[in-house]
Amino acid sequence: MLDALLIDQNLHAKRWIVGLSGGVDSVVLLHLLMQVDNHPPIVALHINHQMQSEAARWESFCSDYAKALNLAFVSRSVDIESGGNVEEKARQARYKVFSDLCCQGDVLMLGHHQQDQTETFFYRLFRGAGVKGLAGMPKQRLVGDVMLLRPMLNVPKASVEHYAQSQGLAFIIDPSNDDTGFDRNFIRHKLLPQVRSRWPAIDQHVMQTVSRMSDAQICLMDLAKIDLANTEPLNDFEPSIDFTSLTSLSNARVDNVLRFWLSAFGIRIRSKQLDVLKAEVMAAGQDTMPELSVDGWIIRRYRTRLYLTQIESTQKMTHWKTSAPLIIESRSYHVSIAVNENFSIRYADEIKRIKLSPKRCTQSVKQ
Repeated sequence: MLDALLIDQNLHAKRWIVGLSGGVDSVVLLHLLMQVDNHPPIVALHINHQMQSEAARWESFCSDYAKALNLAFVSRSVDIESGGNVEEKARQARYKVFSDLCCQGDVLMLGHHQQDQTETFFYRLFRGAGVKGLAGMPKQRLVGDVMLLRPMLNVPKASVEHYAQSQGLAFIIDPSNDDTGFDRNFIRHKLLPQVRSRWPAIDQHVMQTVSRMSDAQICLMDLAKIDLANTEPLNDFEPSIDFTSLTSLSNARVDNVLRFWLSAFGIRIRSKQLDVLKAEVMAAGQDTMPELSVDGWIIRRYRTRLYLTQIESTQKMTHWKTSAPLIIESRSYHVSIAVNENFSIRYADEIKRIKLSPKRCTQSVKQ
């Protein structure tokens, strides 16, 4: 049932960190991984979302299951704010735990199966996803420095349940999975049963579409790399590109290269934000310095370049004694000549005008 190639390629990992919710999928995944010859140390990771009255019991179940398998067990509790898209907030909380707990050399294993891929496809489709979103969940991808694997992604859910029954495996049934107030549950319980009654092979067809979308996304990334090379990207101080070379491209190619450039810094920009970036920042007069806040960053324009600055940086004032290097965001700066030993490093959001010497008038920082 496991993807043999994925498993073989990751036998030399430092550790296998296996997400263990207690549901049938994760219980089966952990049981299957224990059967792999010469596997690295396995750690069962449970994330307690604290959203159900039975959450503590489920955590105990996972702890006991890991103990029965003689495995290390780690549990982390997360706080999910009510309101808004609770499903997305829970997903972000889980990935924050994954990022914090996993170390370089670890491999993270999750128990998603074929029906999970189908549900993800429709969920993203109804939210207006593009090619990247409709490429679905990949079998493997990097999360920071850690490889994430889904070795059961091609396995039908019925096969997972049959394996659990044949092995006599106990697992948790989460009653919230029946709550159709959640979008994924609505897709699972209301939409897909009707779709499968009409198109029984829908899961296989979705897998085919996901594969084609993944190929298309690779082509888009290759094209973006070509277009980005013509923008003279700079990264010495603040990341920046010269967007003048983009004016000859189609609107679709401009969107593609901008998304690609921003994604390299972990920035997810929505379509409406992208329209604002092009219409109000890139198309603004050269005598202006427009900016746009997106996903924890500020995109600024100066002349024909776009600059990226993390918002956190604009909220600081750094005191610098020039006898020591200045460290800002892991970059080191040294002074060869200084008229003073002490300086304050501030940002344009904090101060708009400066005086360069006592005998001169004040000038705008922009000037």
